[in-house]
Amino acid sequence: MSILTSDDIRTADAIWDKYRFDQRYHFASHSMLASATEIWKDAPAVLLREHYRCHPKIASFFNQKFYNGELIVMTEDHGESNVLSMYHTAPGNHARGHMNQRQIDVIQQEILPALSGQGYREIGIITPYRDQVAAIQRQLGDTYEVATVHKFQGREKDAIVLASVDNVIGDFVDDPNMLNVAVSRAVKSLAVVISDNKENEKTNYGDLAKYIKYNNFQIVESKVFSVFDLLYKGYYRQRMDYLKKHKRVSEYDSENINFPRLVPLVAMSQFRFEQLHRLATRFFHFFIEPVVPQFDFQ
Repeated sequence: MSILTSDDIRTADAIWDKYRFDQRYHFASHSMLASATEIWKDAPAVLLREHYRCHPKIASFFNQKFYNGELIVMTEDHGESNVLSMYHTAPGNHARGHMNQRQIDVIQQEILPALSGQGYREIGIITPYRDQVAAIQRQLGDTYEVATVHKFQGREKDAIVLASVDNVIGDFVDDPNMLNVAVSRAVKSLAVVISDNKENEKTNYGDLAKYIKYNNFQIVESKVFSVFDLLYKGYYRQRMDYLKKHKRVSEYDSENINFPRLVPLVAMSQFRFEQLHRLATRFFHFFIEPVVPQFDFQ
């Protein structure tokens, strides 16, 4: 068996995206066994019970949740801290279609620094939607391997970050097979970011949150906020408190909230304009005046 390099995976993905081959034959996301079981649905299958990839605390979740405890986990628990963590974004409907900028900011500002501080270098970021993959890549560049759950199948990383995207997790994201694949990509650490919505407690992600809490791992209330959060209904009291302390310049709360932040920017822009104007004037007088002919009209 050969190990695929990142270049191999990128080449394979480009071929499949260009020619639209059947994904069941995609060797970068499917092992031979995975391809066979997807092609021949009625073929008899035998569970390979011994599991050698994930930290026992990670494996224990999907073993209990998806395999009825039938797996024999062969890895060892050495008492590592923060093996699992879940980050809740600040309340609000941050998703737009299949993209959630707030979750990307939480990943960049909170999760990745925490993982880096723990010494992780092999980090993968998984999300259900291609739009979110593209948005993460635009913001973070190619430092991390970012892919959809389907394309990460068959791969692994020491640390995995899973972004759920949806405000309220729906059937597509909550698919047990997809969650099983995503969680089981993590060798030593799994961090999940989801929206802070009570409805998500009823999902498979909600069961993962309960498992993390039961094992005394991290449930983190994200500190990444935006001034626009004040416009959500849930922030009405905070919005009113904020507006009482600031000058009203408009009938619209959104403009009143942003006005104090625009004033320094405008002032800075005016300052820079005046600096540039003075510099240009000095340039003109220094270089142009000496060569202007002097005429005596008397």
